[in-house]
Amino acid sequence: MFDIEFVMRSESLKTAIVSGEFCDDAGSLLDQMRPKSPPVFQLETTNVCNMKCVMCPRTTKMERKLGFMESEAYASLIHQLSPHTPDRWNHWKEFVEQDLLKNTAAYDEDYFYFLICSQTLILHGFGEPILDKSLPDRIALAHAHGLPTYFSMNPVNIDLEKLDAIGAAGLSYLKLSLEGLDNETQLKYRGRIDASFDNTIEKVISVIKLFQERDYKTTIILTKLNFKNDLEAQEEYVNFWKQFPVMVYVKNQHNRWLYEEETATPNTAEYMQRYCEFPWSSVSILYDGTVVPCPLEYEGILNMGNVRDQPLEKIWNSDRYQAFREMHAYGNFPEGHFCKTHCDYNQLHEFIERNRNLRTAAAGA
Repeated sequence: MFDIEFVMRSESLKTAIVSGEFCDDAGSLLDQMRPKSPPVFQLETTNVCNMKCVMCPRTTKMERKLGFMESEAYASLIHQLSPHTPDRWNHWKEFVEQDLLKNTAAYDEDYFYFLICSQTLILHGFGEPILDKSLPDRIALAHAHGLPTYFSMNPVNIDLEKLDAIGAAGLSYLKLSLEGLDNETQLKYRGRIDASFDNTIEKVISVIKLFQERDYKTTIILTKLNFKNDLEAQEEYVNFWKQFPVMVYVKNQHNRWLYEEETATPNTAEYMQRYCEFPWSSVSILYDGTVVPCPLEYEGILNMGNVRDQPLEKIWNSDRYQAFREMHAYGNFPEGHFCKTHCDYNQLHEFIERNRNLRTAAAGA
């Protein structure tokens, strides 16, 4: 979940900055627009995982201790969060359809971000959520507080009994990440496969049928990452899953700083056309309670505080967090900073500096 009011309030400023207008005080303007109590974009209930995904930094980079979020810490967080009100949500949907999706080059991916991620508490991080035995209880608690929930998992880890409990608990969205329609592709990118790919397909279909039979209100989503320029394989994937009552789309690959193929296509998602908004729109939380400003921060290096020690709002409004926002606005990152070495996103200061240089060049012409 992210702050939809902030995105709407800052849209005209963002458009001006991205289109080339010089705005040296953008950081302070965004700070005035940001929420005073932050939504949680991503809440990692565990970083335990049995996959070896090539694009995931936990496979080769993550060194932090493995574990599961304490139930008390999770419950405390849920009580600090609120869903979007119906009026606010309707206004947001109208805004997204009229402004944000009008000219997008990656419609399905951007639709998912703006109309699903914006409303849901994302219950994955750098682990496989279904390995968390407390997940049904966590989903039920969020559901009782009116918070929609979503997590992504790998189909080889499908366990019908666990997913039945999760569906009954009120999960809103379940994404199954599958990189192709054969075991060779799955092994290459995810590092673990079933005995045959037919087994994997049967597992997915069994989940779809189960949720239909139980009449769970969970939307099932099938997605693959776009690692290379292979339109035929993408169309085959989408067309195969369209025969089932699921949402299906191909997603741009992120973490290209870690893994990128020679035939990779440009990232056309909306987030790559503008600057990173996470410093002002939401927080993410690791399983041990560490608050980080980015859902792609796998190690806890950007530690802004811990929810076991302080209320979330106090962490969000701290001097440490404010200093981080200023780094994005002014580019004063320390040498080797995570945001400069482990990230695909553009940053606010890059646009400001570009626009300043354009203005200076125009004045001297």
